[in-house]
Amino acid sequence: MLCIGEEQSWIGTRDGNGETIAEAFRFELGDRSLVRNAFAGHFPNALQLERAIATVEDEVMRFSIQPGATIALCDRVLLDAIRAWLGWPLQKVLLRTEDVEAAFSRIVRGVQGHPSDRPDSGHAAEFAAYITILREMVHHWALGVIALDGTDPVS
Repeated sequence: MLCIGEEQSWIGTRDGNGETIAEAFRFELGDRSLVRNAFAGHFPNALQLERAIATVEDEVMRFSIQPGATIALCDRVLLDAIRAWLGWPLQKVLLRTEDVEAAFSRIVRGVQGHPSDRPDSGHAAEFAAYITILREMVHHWALGVIALDGTDPVS
């Protein structure tokens, strides 16, 4: 289970009832802390996005996960808003690497000034931070499938 929080993120394991039973590791970054510390409180410019990527990489590279691992994301209201912005149907419960890369590419195009790719929301900076964190985890850990509904992912 991967939980990208506002100030911290963590990975843990769950029992059959979905209760967290062990925390594997905790990251000292979340979407709001990344917005505050790397994006200067607003949707990033190109330099701020690059700095954010480096910040996330520094945290992510401290840990390793088996390549191709499947992981479930904790349910958050922000994730549902991101899904709506990206046009992912609510029944889409599994993400592949290509989906995460496509979401990150939209953020990059928004940073480059393409208005249709910038989230039209009061939470645009948080969207960018969440997707950046998720993308760096998927990229550096070579994750396989990511479940969006909190259930155990199935390849």
